Amino acid sequence: MYLIMPMPGSQQMNSIDVAYFLYGWRWAFRLLFGGMIVIGLLMAKFKKKWLPLIPLVLVAAIIYMANFNMAADHMFYKPQEVLMANAALNKTDTGGLVIGIVNNGEAKAYPIRFLGYHHQVYDSIGSKPVIVTYCTVCRTGRVYEPIINP
Repeated sequence: MYLIMPMPGSQQMNSIDVAYFLYGWRWAFRLLFGGMIVIGLLMAKFKKKWLPLIPLVLVAAIIYMANFNMAADHMFYKPQEVLMANAALNKTDTGGLVIGIVNNGEAKAYPIRFLGYHHQVYDSIGSKPVIVTYCTVCRTGRVYEPIINP
C-alpha cells in the first residue's frame, strides 16, 4: 500500500514499478514465506507431536483471511444491486455524510461510508443513468451521466 498510496515520501520514490512487480509475484512470495514457516515448524523440537498444529492452523487462518476473505480487491468490487430505502425505513446513520442527487423530482442519497469501499456506484435517477464516485484519499465525490455523444 505504501508504494501506491499518497503517503509521506511514497510519491517521490517513483515506486509504481516495484509495486506492480510485488503484486505480480505475490503468490510466489507467499509460497516461499509460507514454506519457510512450515519448514521452521517441522524442524523445531516440540515435546508434544500435536503442538505444531496450533501455529499451522493460525497461519492457515491468517493466510485465508488476508488473501481471500479480506483481500482489498474484493472490497472494491462494484455492488451488484443498489438497495435504496426512503428516509423513514432507512437504517443508515442519519448524521452521516452523503452525496445527494435530485433529478426529475426524484432524490437519492448515497452514504459516503459505503461509497468509500466501492469508489463508484452505477445507478439511475429520474430515468437517467448516473455514476456516483467518491475518493477516500482526496475526499471528493462526483456524479456523472455516463452517456457520451447521445
